[in-house]
This record gives sequence, C-alpha cells and structure tokens, in this order.
Amino acid sequence: MEWRVVRVLAVRLVAVCGACLACVGSAAAAVGDLTAAGCIGNSGNGPPSCTGADGLDGASSVAVSPDGKNVYAASVNSNAVVVFNRATSGGTGGGGTGGGGGTGGGGTSGGITTTVGDHRFTLSTSVSAGCLARSGVLHAALRSSVVAGSTAGSPAFVRVSFFVDRGVRHVHRRIVHRHGRRVTVTTVTYSANRTVTSLPATVSLRLVGLASGMHSLRVNLVFHQTVRRHGRRVTISVTRTLSQKFRVC
Repeated sequence: MEWRVVRVLAVRLVAVCGACLACVGSAAAAVGDLTAAGCIGNSGNGPPSCTGADGLDGASSVAVSPDGKNVYAASVNSNAVVVFNRATSGGTGGGGTGGGGGTGGGGTSGGITTTVGDHRFTLSTSVSAGCLARSGVLHAALRSSVVAGSTAGSPAFVRVSFFVDRGVRHVHRRIVHRHGRRVTVTTVTYSANRTVTSLPATVSLRLVGLASGMHSLRVNLVFHQTVRRHGRRVTISVTRTLSQKFRVC
C-alpha cells in the first residue's frame, strides 16, 4: 500500500513538472510568481555561494502578507522574523535578498526603497552604468522619511550594516585535543564592512582587494517591533535588506 501511494505521488509530480517545463519561456511571469535568482543563507554560517542575511538561523515557517507584497520567514534560533519584498506585477520583479529589499541594476542608483511601519527607507549609491575602479570607493547613503497618510506604527530603528559581498572575512584557529592528538580547527566568519546606529547614514566603502567582475552591496536594516503573542507583549527583531549590484573594472 505504501509503495502504491508513493508511485501515484511520483506520477502526479512528473505530470506537474512536465506541465511547468512546457510553460517555461512561453509566457511572461504572472503576479506572485517566484523566480530562482540565487540563494539566501544566514549571515556567517550559510553556504559560501549564498547571499547572507541576518535572522535566518533555524528558519521554520513562511507566510505571505494579506496584500501580497511581502513574505515573512520566522526563525527559531535567531528569534527573528525576516521580511522579503514580493513581486506584485508581471515580468521580472525585484526580489528580496535576505530580508525583503529590492535590487538595483546598472546606472547611478536613484534610490532603492523599503517600507517599515510608517517610514520609508531609501538607499542611494555611487554605482554607475560602467564599472568602479578597484582602487576606488563605493559611496552609499541611507535616509528615512515618513509615509504620508500611513496609520502604521513607527519602527524602532536599531542599526544598519553595510556588506560588500559577504563582508569582512575572519579566520579563527584553535587547537583542540582529539583522541590524544592536537588538532587545529579553523572557523571562518564574516562581519559587516560598516555598521551605523543612527540615520541618515553615509558610508564610503573601499574596493581594494576585489576581483574584476560583478559584486554586490548588501544593506541590512534591523528594527525592534512589539507584538502580542499568547496574550503577552513581546519584542522581536525585524530585518529588511536592500541590495545593489555593481561591477569592478
């Protein structure tokens, strides 16, 4: 009986996948469609090929907001809720990167935005249509403004962290004893290139050491929000992420 159930499920899965493959390239993306654009992992211990985002350690549940504009991922180990932006129009939408920010393309960034409560946060950078010199700097500015007519509560801003790619790499080595032998254990972690605890924030990030090619600026905003759970008021951390691609000559 178990084998028959598995077989039926497998046949149905193949049929569904075949229908999906037949649609690829034949129609534009519909509202709410998800497009594979990379991976997001918890900062510091996620896969090296993934974009890091705070608050994803032990992510266990996902929910979509009633208006369809955001996706929320709750993380048990991080005790946090990470917020992603969700495409709400056809075509290729700006997906959230580790917490719900838009991504910018070529040209000088006129402003990549995200909204938390009754405030809108805008990231502007010195990214140009060409490429940035390896000996140069990347300038980034983050500012906030009140959303006119909003009835949402004001967010409690905590900090904003700027990461060039995965951030600053730290190698830690320690000696442990295993089975009577001394063994060196190496651990690699990453931290932000710059962290600011007040807004507006303006930073200049050096590009020395980056290889020629595409790189990313990731900006993590962290807020505290008070919610009611089981009749009690508790404070949780909410993370939003804005990202900007840039090319180094």
